[in-house]
Amino acid sequence: MDLQKRIYKISEMLMVFMSSILLITAVFFACGISIGYANFFLPIIFMFFFRLRFLGGREYFITDCTVSMIVLVLFILFSAGTFDNTWDGAAYHKTAVGLLKEGWNPFYIGADSYNTISHSIEPARDNPLLWAETYPKATWYYASSVYFLTGNIECGKSYTLVFAFITFGSCVEYFSRKTKKKSAYVLSAVAALNPIVCSQFQTYYLDGVVACVLTLLIIKFLDLLDSACGEYYTVKQVSIFGLILWGCNVKFNVMLYVATICVVYCVCLCIRNKKIEIKRTIILGMQGIVSIFLIGAAPYITNIIRHGSIFYGFTNILEEISHRDFNIAGLNHAQRFWASVFGRTSHGEYTSVNELLKIPFTFNKAELDWYKIPDIRIGGFGILFSGLFLISMLMIIITTILKIKNKEWNIRHTYISAILIISIVEFSLIPMTFQFRYIPHFYLIIVYALYCIIKGTQHAFAERTAFYVFLTAIIINIIPGGGVALERIKDGTQTSGVLHYMESTSEIKNITYNVAFWCDDFTGMFYNLKDYNINYLYTNINDIGEDFQITFANWLYYKELSD
Repeated sequence: MDLQKRIYKISEMLMVFMSSILLITAVFFACGISIGYANFFLPIIFMFFFRLRFLGGREYFITDCTVSMIVLVLFILFSAGTFDNTWDGAAYHKTAVGLLKEGWNPFYIGADSYNTISHSIEPARDNPLLWAETYPKATWYYASSVYFLTGNIECGKSYTLVFAFITFGSCVEYFSRKTKKKSAYVLSAVAALNPIVCSQFQTYYLDGVVACVLTLLIIKFLDLLDSACGEYYTVKQVSIFGLILWGCNVKFNVMLYVATICVVYCVCLCIRNKKIEIKRTIILGMQGIVSIFLIGAAPYITNIIRHGSIFYGFTNILEEISHRDFNIAGLNHAQRFWASVFGRTSHGEYTSVNELLKIPFTFNKAELDWYKIPDIRIGGFGILFSGLFLISMLMIIITTILKIKNKEWNIRHTYISAILIISIVEFSLIPMTFQFRYIPHFYLIIVYALYCIIKGTQHAFAERTAFYVFLTAIIINIIPGGGVALERIKDGTQTSGVLHYMESTSEIKNITYNVAFWCDDFTGMFYNLKDYNINYLYTNINDIGEDFQITFANWLYYKELSD
């Protein structure tokens, strides 16, 4: 049994599952059908059918279906063990997921209107409800389907782990045809363990999904540009449609990067085939239109109807947030971006460029502390990224010169070079790109540089040494996040114990708890209390006394109410 092929097939099955959830949920909403068991189990059936029809027939069918389900269940169970107390997760991601699970249909009614008639969240805050209504909903469709099935809202945040596995599996299949097997696994792991994925997989943040979707889209197009792209051409075409679906419906700004990747591919395809590829271009364009205006009717169409702007609640706050989060006055978008590349990992506490910039491959203890949050403002790829970036650029330039000199340049290198150049121009012009979680595919420069080193390590001892040193630096760069992940599991275990106790006393002794959240915008946390059937009376955080206790995850303040 070819292990690489098994991993690839399971990853493609899970890609079909994730894409089917978007399609089915959107169709159901259009028909007036709310979230239910079918939103989860119909995609499972589609996934099994796809495996049988397009991925090898009956050979290993039972094995692949079983393993894919085990992987999915394990990721869901793992996500249940931690509590997302981040601002975005607690304020509006959980709010949206909970409302969807409890019957909200965003195609026909706004979040605030539905909450008013259903009393799903009481009391509710205006901003979280507005963001739940007006933002793209791909991850929420998945999460609410899982939440409906499990009854635990924390299970819904497993989408980042699922996409990381899909990324690993697809990259293994691609790189195994370009390098040795061990090298393929290394490259795939580096691609899947994007620093943004590592920092967010225990939260409801969705930038890790963006990293995986854009990485996969680039890999799939690279594969199709190769004259020997493998035996699964149809499968890869289906995956591309699924990735466009996700890319257009996960975040507003991702549409630009999806469009860039697709347009560059179409141009390179025309160059390779020496003719205008009208059919393929039209197909990709139609897939984008379907993704935005049909599957993404909420929010793209509903925003226009209800608020008069397709990007309502998004474009008007970019510049204000950009200045606030960077905190160094007088810099334009390009200067902020490059300062973030070569700056200390930080959260906007530096007030001058001289304070911010550092020597590559150096760091201080304060930078390590920022691994604890999933939305690092500056230097968000980690403490060693500036050094890794310089080495990567050097390797790519050397590789480019050698390929041109040896007449080994091909269309794949043209595609990668074009994506790199255009992306850096975009990053220099677009607001907020200094926060690397908004451009997580920028990290692919590290993956490509490592690939260049691997391709040159066949005989030269110096190049093999360079590979191991570079890989070691990549590993060191993400290691601090491992300690943070273990701490979150510990906090989750302790918090679960507290909530189980509150649940048992609510049920057996009929005790009601006076509760408050760390922030009053944390309306999504009401669903955590609902999941444990806790009797509670909510109090504003500013009105609590010293007799309140606090959970280990630092979001819930509580005390027993006297009879």
